[in-house]
Amino acid sequence: MIAGRHFPRSGAELGDIITEALRQSRTVAVQSGHFRLYDLPSGDKAGACIASEMQDEALEQLKEEHAYFPHLTWDLACRVLVDVPQKERYLLVLVNDWQYVRRIQARAAFFDDHLQLPKSYAIPPPGVRLLTPTGPSDFGVERPYFSERSLRNSFHRRLKKMVASGELPPGIELEMNSSGAACSLVDAAGERKEIYCSSKSADCAGEVAELIDRTHELVEWDTFINFFPIVCKQFVELGTEAANGIFATPMRQVINVALPATRVRTEQDLLDEAEITIHTF
Repeated sequence: MIAGRHFPRSGAELGDIITEALRQSRTVAVQSGHFRLYDLPSGDKAGACIASEMQDEALEQLKEEHAYFPHLTWDLACRVLVDVPQKERYLLVLVNDWQYVRRIQARAAFFDDHLQLPKSYAIPPPGVRLLTPTGPSDFGVERPYFSERSLRNSFHRRLKKMVASGELPPGIELEMNSSGAACSLVDAAGERKEIYCSSKSADCAGEVAELIDRTHELVEWDTFINFFPIVCKQFVELGTEAANGIFATPMRQVINVALPATRVRTEQDLLDEAEITIHTF
């Protein structure tokens, strides 16, 4: 359920809210530094939409509109983690690799060519480790990124298998129609929402549910914090509830930090519309 909503308007206020929410937590995983891929002008490769990585003047408009969110959220998450005394703290980075890249080969080539986090990402506080799709690691490890496309595909496969085997948990409603099988659950507002359809690709909600469950399997965190673009808020909140409702992920709380991602240049731009939603289970 949603235990609270907060609207911080400064980094200090945001930090205080999160620190208070983490009082009983021992292991914290934080998703920040999120960025999207885009087609390079050549058309055969993809680039990271991160300001420090975009030197071509032809990319200036894209850079101004979308490329400062990654650094700003990474820096904010690092500062938050300085102030929490948890024994185990992890940072992870999620990449939007499905929406703006047309060629599968370009997507795959990006991950092959960019084996480490950008050097412009600030060094995290002492004791913080990087969480990768294969588990905890030191910073500098190769292939650190979580792929949105991979998470969506995995979620779709898992739900398809659950429907076929009749293993859907209580509270998940199955409907068969001309489009195939569709599953829905009741969200935190009490409204029933579709979470899976056999004839469609998984969306952001399925991706978030899979990310929550996958990272918990890796490090058994009791609090997961997600810094994400506010435009995705409805899907992120539904996916958070789905992780518990579908996979029964044994978590204590998820803190979703929704932030504007377009035309933000400073931390204050980022926090002008910030909203923190705390889910407890």
